[in-house]
Amino acid sequence: MSMSMISVRYLSSIPAELNLAGPAVKLILQQYQVELSKIKPSGPKKNLLKSDVLKYISSEKIPKKELKMSEIVEAPKKSAVSPSKVATSAKYIDIPITNMRATIAKRLTNSKQSIPHSYASVSISADNLLNLRKLYAKEGIKVSVNDFIIKAAALSLKAVSEINVQWKNDSVVHMPNVDVSVAVATPSGLITPIVFGADRLQIEQISSTVRELSSKARENKLKPQEFQGGTFTISNLGMYGISHFTAIINPPQTAIAAIGGLNLTLDEDLKPTNQFMITLCYDNRAIQATDAQRFLSHLESLLSTPETMLLGLQQPLEISYDL
Repeated sequence: MSMSMISVRYLSSIPAELNLAGPAVKLILQQYQVELSKIKPSGPKKNLLKSDVLKYISSEKIPKKELKMSEIVEAPKKSAVSPSKVATSAKYIDIPITNMRATIAKRLTNSKQSIPHSYASVSISADNLLNLRKLYAKEGIKVSVNDFIIKAAALSLKAVSEINVQWKNDSVVHMPNVDVSVAVATPSGLITPIVFGADRLQIEQISSTVRELSSKARENKLKPQEFQGGTFTISNLGMYGISHFTAIINPPQTAIAAIGGLNLTLDEDLKPTNQFMITLCYDNRAIQATDAQRFLSHLESLLSTPETMLLGLQQPLEISYDL
């Protein structure tokens, strides 16, 4: 082997004092068998430079020495840290998965892998909705924005029945009732209690039903019939500052509405307005894009002019948005 082929190798007899020297310096010292103590370093950190070594060799007329192969040693390779060492050195906590979370994970994984998810979004003005909520508060009725969304979604499902369907045995099944599942976060995982016949309920009835179901869900007191079923799901992350998102369909349902948070912006007249985004995530096998658009258009109309949802109330409130 010629010496030109080992220019990047470290050699076994390099002294410890050469830690600051480069590979070229170490190689030349080894090739010419020069004693380190005889060369004066001129580097900025008192390190030996290649020019120092070459100058000394030239002045002393030192010949190149023959090297035995046993003197040439490969540079030690850095050993990769084994996964077990990484795992033992890192701090972590194993969190046991509840049966409910394991079941949810299995169902959602299957949903994402087997259902062709499609998405459509609409931005909706919340100004009239917020004002109407204040009117309810003046009447001593506590309702949330999500309660109005549930009601509006239920009425829209009734109007655009092509969305109120399920996918069963490779067939589209139209559901006769509008039963809205509402996603509720619990310590054990996400669960979706159902507001049955939401299209026929008054806003305050929906509000009280959701509060009761949410409380039971967090206390793990829901009965199976209170969360198994449903024809449509609403998932609202707006209260967590999420502007918009997409959700995974809960089969055999074919659609879920993902509700984002309020965003204060300017309208066409440069006036401040509260907007929020609703994204319809739907099964493209069962629902056509045109029907998804019709549903969102109907939903947007109800929520931007929410007084239309009060027609079913026994005692409609007198609407005046001059608060």
